[in-house]
Amino acid sequence: MTFHNLKISFKNLVKNRFVTGLNLFGLSIGICVSLLLFAYAQKESSMDQYIPKVENAYVISNYGSGISLPMAEVIRKAVPEIQHLTVVQKEWSPQVIVRNEKNSYSLNELLIADSSFFHVLQFEALYGDLKTALSKRNQIVLTEELSKKIFGNINPVGKTLVYNATYLSNQIVEVSAVMKKLPNNSSFQFEAVLSFSTNEAIRRVQIAKTYWGMQNYRVLASFPSALSASMVKSKIENMNVDHAPEKYRDDIKLTTIPFTDSYYTNPTLDVQKHGSKQISFFLRALACLIILLAVINYVNIVTAQKLKRIQSIGVLKVLGSKSKSIISLLTLESVIIVVGSGLLVLLLTYYLLPILNKITQSNFTFFDIFSGANLLSYFFVLLLTVCLTGIIPGVLLSKNKAIFAIKNMTSLKSKNYFRNILIVFQFSVSILLLISIITINRQNQLLLSTNPGFAKENIVYASCNSSINNQMDAFIDAMKSIPAVKDITYTSDPLGYGDSNWGVRYYDSGEPKHAEFAYFSVAQNFIDFFDLKIVQGRSFNQQSFELGEWIFNEQLCKKYQVQRIDKVQVKNFSDKLEKAVGIVKNFNFQSMHIPIESAAFRCKGKDADYVYYKLYPQNYNKIQNTLEQMKEVWNRFSSDFPLEIQYMDQKWEALYSKEKRFQEVVKHASIISILLSCLGLISLTFFIVETQTKEIGVRKVNGAKTFEIVKMLNKDLLKWILFAFLLACPIAYFFLLKWLDNFAYKTDLSWWIFALAGLVTLIISLLTVSIQSIHAAKMNPVKALRYE
Repeated sequence: MTFHNLKISFKNLVKNRFVTGLNLFGLSIGICVSLLLFAYAQKESSMDQYIPKVENAYVISNYGSGISLPMAEVIRKAVPEIQHLTVVQKEWSPQVIVRNEKNSYSLNELLIADSSFFHVLQFEALYGDLKTALSKRNQIVLTEELSKKIFGNINPVGKTLVYNATYLSNQIVEVSAVMKKLPNNSSFQFEAVLSFSTNEAIRRVQIAKTYWGMQNYRVLASFPSALSASMVKSKIENMNVDHAPEKYRDDIKLTTIPFTDSYYTNPTLDVQKHGSKQISFFLRALACLIILLAVINYVNIVTAQKLKRIQSIGVLKVLGSKSKSIISLLTLESVIIVVGSGLLVLLLTYYLLPILNKITQSNFTFFDIFSGANLLSYFFVLLLTVCLTGIIPGVLLSKNKAIFAIKNMTSLKSKNYFRNILIVFQFSVSILLLISIITINRQNQLLLSTNPGFAKENIVYASCNSSINNQMDAFIDAMKSIPAVKDITYTSDPLGYGDSNWGVRYYDSGEPKHAEFAYFSVAQNFIDFFDLKIVQGRSFNQQSFELGEWIFNEQLCKKYQVQRIDKVQVKNFSDKLEKAVGIVKNFNFQSMHIPIESAAFRCKGKDADYVYYKLYPQNYNKIQNTLEQMKEVWNRFSSDFPLEIQYMDQKWEALYSKEKRFQEVVKHASIISILLSCLGLISLTFFIVETQTKEIGVRKVNGAKTFEIVKMLNKDLLKWILFAFLLACPIAYFFLLKWLDNFAYKTDLSWWIFALAGLVTLIISLLTVSIQSIHAAKMNPVKALRYE
């Protein structure tokens, strides 16, 4: 009997191969895409949970920013509950190169940390002991990937490398340990960790050890498990500051957040990457909606097709088939489709996974997608689908009396309100996603097109080093001799990526005050180079470096109520008073996610961290020729470090890569959603045609035209779309408003966005339904009325 049912099931599926294809495709693509989205959302929500005892780690900040080294020591002494406290930073050197006997390797992501780093964050070691790996000078810990890249598959612990950085050259460093490969749900992206004591040879670090104003370090601490987050916060905020010098005690305003929260809530922690809770929630909800759409479509199509089977089921009952046999037959058909879809999901995942990794910049493997909760969800959806489309319909249809089944007199000809509700749901999801993708695209365009307040076109920049700084005048003259180079300037931090935070004492009309700001040490021509506007006072001049002159931005003056810039004096790290000479108009020196913050610019001498080159407008070939000439000049002055050119406009756009990735995810999800909704409309049309076949035949016999039949079949479509539109709009408005709160500059949610989404959905829906309706309207009425 089982073999007989299997044969009948395959025969029915092949006979209705178009519908079978729709079922396979719709269900497979829906499950596959939702699994990928679930995996990504799960990765975001479980960020750093792989680190043992990570729940005991906290980030400590001062005024919401970094911590100075003297302040870190005060915290260490003042809070006895601290088990371990570590100071960590991204390496300040713009270029870092390590080499062995054979090759050189450029490190783009290097952390500098003290010996407590691997006590606070207990990463897993592949080779060596991480707990002692940073305890001595000139020690370096490699990640597994970098270790294999340099040394192959051997254990490199004890081997040495030559370390060359912009501020520290020709150091022999020992590989003290190797970390296991960081998993996908790691917020860290470093390639290696260098012991903090190694950098103590750098003059800037020597100054930082005693200077309270250089708040550029990140402090992480671990506490006992018995202390809750609120207790930790209270102990840090109310700690005894007697260990600090009296004149700096007013400069301490500490707070803490759990490290596991910093991925979402602490974008100033630059040693890790950051995400958005709203995006994570949205993607999880989107995955649920897509899988619902896929299952609903499948249920609708199968249910519509069951009408064709009612009479054959009646015949089977007359011939003596029992209910169990009928249920088995219908269930077997569903099992075949669901198993086929399940296998197709595996194949689709294999091919779509690289696309997900590219869009989200992740490293998911096939086994990451089909493991844990995702694997359970996968089997649950397949099992649920079999129940909804096989077992339950089989039980209901097997209960019909044979005579009613043969005459096709069943309740399936009633107005199926539940089916209409499901169709409204499908339309609502499509409209919501269309509104979302339009808004996200508008927001990204706003971020990229809004003038940040400084010139960025035709500007390139590169990191600098001591070899060039020692010959700065000659270097600038040589670069300016290139015909395409219009002007040159330099600065301590690149615009958009600066992380230098200072807290200083200053005097306003003789009154002592304290200010926190982003600090830029810049060349004398910096203001003119970037077309910045001075709104009070003057710009820098030839004497500005010798005099130690400062320029504040408008936000700093507003925050600290500076009225007359000529009345302001600033204490530098040597406790000397220097003069503020101007106020520059506010501009976005950081990403537009962040409102313009306080900033100060100090004129520096002939040394630089980053050199900017303004080029004359030219075509691609000429730019490449110009870059080659710049490389030749660079190599004459700096043979140890290669010229690594960055395009100013491209680096500015890269600040919004997270939003662009989100846009890509939503765009692809919207396409899938609309596709599934179209399949849902096809299933609806199948149902309508099956239930109104005889009505269509009667109307055709009485002279109804094709257009009139199509109009009759489509008459409820506008009503359903209107219901869906009214449901989707407030939901989309609420969630998009929440998402836009992440930006200091945001687009408006105009009415036409909602109208356009509804119109596009209506047009796609009408086209989809009309194709099937026209086919039904053109069929021969004799076929519909032959048994009447």
